[in-house]
Parts: sequence; structure tokens; C-alpha cells
Amino acid sequence: MDCHVKTTVLIILVLVLCIFAPNLIWFARSTAHITNGVTVTLSSVTVDVDGKETKLGKLHPGESRFILLPKSGDATYKVNYGKAEYPESVCQEYVESEMYHVETILESSHDSGCTVSLPLLSELFILKVI
Repeated sequence: MDCHVKTTVLIILVLVLCIFAPNLIWFARSTAHITNGVTVTLSSVTVDVDGKETKLGKLHPGESRFILLPKSGDATYKVNYGKAEYPESVCQEYVESEMYHVETILESSHDSGCTVSLPLLSELFILKVI
């Protein structure tokens, strides 16, 4: 019986490690999850972290993208996108190179929102990617 208990405990520990191990990515990089919250396709979506741009291209209605933010030390995070001929720039949030996560919902320049968190232990990386 003692061997079965040890095996069960080992299996549980391995499963917990597999679930939480991806969170260690936040030790090395900050991340962002950008979602199109409007009913039209947004074009030319880019994420800007102190001049270092990550181009996402088009985001269709309801579509989202998960990205690793560029290494930049203390930086300002913002998202630029175009709806037809009306370019928008939203979010002016402070981030650092590691351990930050930004949830961005693109709607309009007034309704778009960004939420910055330090999710290392409070959230699961796997759920952010999905």
C-alpha cells in the first residue's frame, strides 16, 4: 500500500507541475492578449512597446491574438489599429520586460480597454494562450 500512495503523490505532483510550469515563462517575458471587440475587421493592428512594434495584421470580429512582448525594460505599451481611414491608438500602460500580462479589448478609442496584471501565481499561462 505504501508504494501506491507514493506513486499517487508523485503523479499528482507531476500533474500540478505540468499545469503551473508554463507560468515560468512570465519570469522571462511579458505577454499580451489582444481581442477585437467590435463587429468589423480591424486592419493594421500593431503593438508598440517603446518603439518596438509587433505587427499583428488584421483582426476579425471576436478574434484574438496572444503575443510575447519585446524586451524593453520599463516601457509604455500601446496598441495601434485602423478601421477604414480612421487610425486609432489605445492604451498607454506601463509594463516591464518580464512578469507583466496585458489584456486588451479593442472597441473604439473611448471604449477600448487594457488591464495590466502580474499573474505569475494568480493565473494560469495556459488559459491566457487559449
